Amino acid sequence: MRQRLELRLQPKLILTQEMQISLEVLTANVMDLKEMVDRELLENPFLEELPPPVDAYYPEEDEPPWWERIPSKGKSLQEHLCEQVAVLPLDDRSKEVMRELARVVDNRGFLSVDLSELAKRLSVSLDELEALRKRFIELVEPEGCGCTDEREFLEFQCSRIGISIDSIREDPSLVVSVNLKPYPAWGWGEASVAYVEPDAFVVKVGEDYQVYINERYTPRLTINETYRSLLYSSDLDEETMEFLRSKMKRSIALAKAIEQRNRTLRRVVEVIVEFEREFLDKGPGYLKPLTLKDVSEKIDLHISTVSRVVNDKYVHTPQGTYPLKFFFEDKAFQVKKRIKELIASEDKKRPLSDAAIARLLKEEGFDIARRTVAKYREELGIPSSAKRRVRG
Repeated sequence: MRQRLELRLQPKLILTQEMQISLEVLTANVMDLKEMVDRELLENPFLEELPPPVDAYYPEEDEPPWWERIPSKGKSLQEHLCEQVAVLPLDDRSKEVMRELARVVDNRGFLSVDLSELAKRLSVSLDELEALRKRFIELVEPEGCGCTDEREFLEFQCSRIGISIDSIREDPSLVVSVNLKPYPAWGWGEASVAYVEPDAFVVKVGEDYQVYINERYTPRLTINETYRSLLYSSDLDEETMEFLRSKMKRSIALAKAIEQRNRTLRRVVEVIVEFEREFLDKGPGYLKPLTLKDVSEKIDLHISTVSRVVNDKYVHTPQGTYPLKFFFEDKAFQVKKRIKELIASEDKKRPLSDAAIARLLKEEGFDIARRTVAKYREELGIPSSAKRRVRG
């Protein structure tokens, strides 16, 4: 047996303290950020919190209405419906139409777009769309989501429990006794007593829309001057000085990271406002889903940064409160689209393997396994890298 010494070079990303803080702050929603800063204030004597600016925007207490709020740590109604559509035993085309139906319901569960217009946009006949809508209403929970108005929802409920609308007209007390709901999403998510706090607000001012960051709960930090002066003292031992320097460094990094988070968040929401004017004016039926790439190119930021900004954050708009992810195409669609783009631009003599594609996607903020890439590639009808290789 012989011993052998080998020298291997392995690329390894080492995050500095400043980078770690920046990533943590960028990913945090407004309430998680406040909790993070509250902990830091207890442990770091250099930090002081300033009150919100006197001109900080915040809606009146009765705005937004309670039915437009989203249960904390839960999903939006639209996300909840889309997840159900994904597992229905239907063909891809039917799922695509139903996923769009899920996107265009409002927060009460009613369809928010004209069916003829939606059929045209989806390139399906009105009869086909109507048939799929009827199935959607019956298959998803809460039942009845996708109804066009209160009357259709009432008829749907009556048919489910075997009574007629005429019976209700004759005896209105039946509404209570048979537990009829005023709209499909009535009571949905009520198990959670806390509600999300919007990270940003989109407010109509005249004919334009203005973006405000939620400064009521976004901490504003400054440095305690008394402790800062200790850094210039000659009476302290080296160990104490090192402790103070590390806390001071962390304080500056955290304050800068919060400012950077808010600037980036504002830029992302401003792009959404620019692209989604029709949604803001008319409602969810006019949403034109973006991609992370659309936004990253518009504001010259890496896709992974945009992904972190979008994750787990909410915006209040004139149409209600929505997760930022609501304005983007669903993840599977985005990943498939990106796989096609990466393969289309690859070196045909050295095509990308599924593992290489997975690594590239991870760099862009998509945490996708190699086997998932292989599955999506096959669904797209794209052969393996060995079969795509051009020789010669």
